[in-house]
Amino acid sequence: MSTDRPEDYTVGIPRPPSSVQGAPRGLVRVPFVRRCKLTFKDGSEREAFLVNLNVLGAYILDETLPNPGEPMRCRFGLPDTERVLALSGVVAWVNTHQQHPIHGLPRGFGLRFQDIPPDDLKLLEDVVEEQAARRAGLPGA
Repeated sequence: MSTDRPEDYTVGIPRPPSSVQGAPRGLVRVPFVRRCKLTFKDGSEREAFLVNLNVLGAYILDETLPNPGEPMRCRFGLPDTERVLALSGVVAWVNTHQQHPIHGLPRGFGLRFQDIPPDDLKLLEDVVEEQAARRAGLPGA
């Protein structure tokens, strides 16, 4: 079974900010493993792990799975800085188990970011581009 998700998994989920709709950079997903803190609608919080990231959202490893459509806030630190991004989003899809022990995503969920402030969007774009360049082994990355 493939880990690719059909578009109908996101039916009824609000679209990403208009500033990133259709942006090619939004399609670049980079490995980005680090702790994050999730804050839920009821004010509860818990720690989880980001696994990958793009300007549209993130994949989050979490043993306690939220429901698709559930809103939350995700806070995480940026590399090589003390800066922390706190982005609102909605659960776009849930992965209940790892499909393949090596190549599959671990149990977790996809978070689609919403209403990203322009300054934070720029930081997010820069992080994704930098991580993609490092992964590609480009000079200066």
